[in-house]
Amino acid sequence: MTVFFDVDGVLIDYNERPRYEAIDLLRAMVACGQNVFVWSGGGKDYAEHWVRKLGLEDLVTAAYAKDPALKPDLAIDDVPGADLGLLGTMIVTFAHD
Repeated sequence: MTVFFDVDGVLIDYNERPRYEAIDLLRAMVACGQNVFVWSGGGKDYAEHWVRKLGLEDLVTAAYAKDPALKPDLAIDDVPGADLGLLGTMIVTFAHD
């Protein structure tokens, strides 16, 4: 299964602090054998920057600019109503600090 994690609002909060709950979920998905990717509306370079900064290089298969043409099996996002994954979209919400 391919799982795409968004950066802003999922892997980091809007103050650029790591969201460890989402990072733990990413780690668990990799441990279960899922192919994990990171994408961002900020572009591929932005997504790659955060993969490195969060120390996820050995876990993430690749990083992409968020593109509706890419259809992961499951998308992890923070936007209610987002329909990004073929099997579904898991919406994660965190209290805004």
